[in-house]
Amino acid sequence: MKTQKIAEVKSKNEANPKTAIIYCRAATKEEAKRQQAEAEKRAKELNAVVKAVFIDINPMSKPIVRRRFVRFFIKNQRLKADRQKEWRKATAYLKEHKTDYAITRSPDRISRNTLEFYKIEGNIKRLGTRLVYYTIKLEDMDTFEEFEDSIAKELAAVIKADLA
Repeated sequence: MKTQKIAEVKSKNEANPKTAIIYCRAATKEEAKRQQAEAEKRAKELNAVVKAVFIDINPMSKPIVRRRFVRFFIKNQRLKADRQKEWRKATAYLKEHKTDYAITRSPDRISRNTLEFYKIEGNIKRLGTRLVYYTIKLEDMDTFEEFEDSIAKELAAVIKADLA
């Protein structure tokens, strides 16, 4: 009896596979390609079919260039919005198409502002889409300590990148 139910579930999942979109934000095309490849691996792990890929290339995000223009970007929020045109296209896509996962490198790809990130995440959840990261795999963590370690590692990587 149980085997029959498992077989039924498998056939239903094959008929309706999980779907995903990928969002990459990078300073160079090469970095974006690497991010996309990692995100595609994550989609395979989730048994999801990638329906669309959105890539924002922003050469201003290189650390040296970023330091020179920090004040300029703070004063000019319009440019900030222009840097994430593809993210806006991705959210529009999510509104129009039922999608199970939105895969990206880490939360800072979507927003570096914590409050803004949680607002965006809430809007995406309301659409029935789950944000998934290929650098942080929360569903693989068994304990809170593993979660803390993951956050500490990601924070260290961000700090190291900013100091470079």
